[in-house]
Amino acid sequence: MIRKINLHVAFLMAVCLAVFLIKCMIVYPIEYVGHADASAYAEMADSLIHGRGFEVDYISWYFIKYPKIVRPEDHWPPLYSIAIAPFFLILGKTAFAAKLPSLIISCFLIPLVVYSLARELSDSRFPGVAAGVGALLYPEIFGWSLHCLSDILYSFVVCAFVLFSAKALDNEKAFYPAGIFMGLAYYAKGSGLVLIPAHILFH
Repeated sequence: MIRKINLHVAFLMAVCLAVFLIKCMIVYPIEYVGHADASAYAEMADSLIHGRGFEVDYISWYFIKYPKIVRPEDHWPPLYSIAIAPFFLILGKTAFAAKLPSLIISCFLIPLVVYSLARELSDSRFPGVAAGVGALLYPEIFGWSLHCLSDILYSFVVCAFVLFSAKALDNEKAFYPAGIFMGLAYYAKGSGLVLIPAHILFH
């Protein structure tokens, strides 16, 4: 039984790794982090690693740096910037480092969560593998994962919330991680607040 489970997960992870390497080959040569949202996430992460907290030193609508203008980031949510910060510390402030969280989440975490959710709803492991590979290769997820944006992180958090909410039907302890992911969803995107009434209505 354990061997079969490991073989299915190993196959899924092998496909995930292959897609991750392909995405890295696409993203690595691109030195441009992106405009607007992408720049904001990268700059907030840079502020974090320099001990300035959630601050930026530019005016959002003009994207011009001013040495004496420092203000709290009051528009873009902070979770993706927090995810970027360790990669800036390890790899330096580069466009590739800023996009790595999206690449890793889309290639490993989302397929695993979707696999687990399908396994929760089915007695067969094949739907889980198919669901994981489907999420991995889904064109919208594939495309958005190549950018320094919070959409992929938000998708993962919502999927994890759904997974643990489903598990909570049989095990009340799963409410705790479901609640954690519900909170994280808000810090990934403000629209994550919709999960609160959804969670109440579901249960």
